[in-house]
Amino acid sequence: SGDTITAINGHKVSSWDVAQIVLVMKNKNEYYTFDVKHEDGKMDTYKVVPKVEKDADGNERQVFGIEVESNTLSGFFGSIKYAFMKFNSIVESMWLTVSGLLTGKISTSALSGPVGMYKIVDDGVALGLNYMIYLTAFLSINVGFINILPFPAFDGGRILFLIIEKIKGKPVDPKIENTIHNIGFFLLLALII
Repeated sequence: SGDTITAINGHKVSSWDVAQIVLVMKNKNEYYTFDVKHEDGKMDTYKVVPKVEKDADGNERQVFGIEVESNTLSGFFGSIKYAFMKFNSIVESMWLTVSGLLTGKISTSALSGPVGMYKIVDDGVALGLNYMIYLTAFLSINVGFINILPFPAFDGGRILFLIIEKIKGKPVDPKIENTIHNIGFFLLLALII
């Protein structure tokens, strides 16, 4: 009690959101390395072998035996502080997720499509208004993060072409730009399918 996990498998973790993403990443060992800072400031490294449990549907999950302390911030300024902390945590988690997908450390099976999102929202309704407000903010941040990535067909792709145009000093050929955006759009459709 009172210990702080500072890194998992060499990845620095600043929040439980980030820690959960790191724990989902593929691991070459059967154990996970946890760097822990104790209340007295002493640092230790632990090798933790998770227990694998199956639910009623046969889905496996790893159990590490960690209980996360939840600090409740209240009041106007506490809410503002929480909003900024949570925003940073979600963006960092998204960055880890996207880089993990590109490097193969996170399986595409960990993603949810429209049907999965419907189930999450449907389950969330039962948890009340607070959860639905959080889920709405979470999805908005995710959409905003994905949209700003420098990928064709996203706003980030358009920004990338504007940066290239600024560096070159002349516009990119519109035919080439349209072709690249169309390819990006079809790749997105393939991902959705």
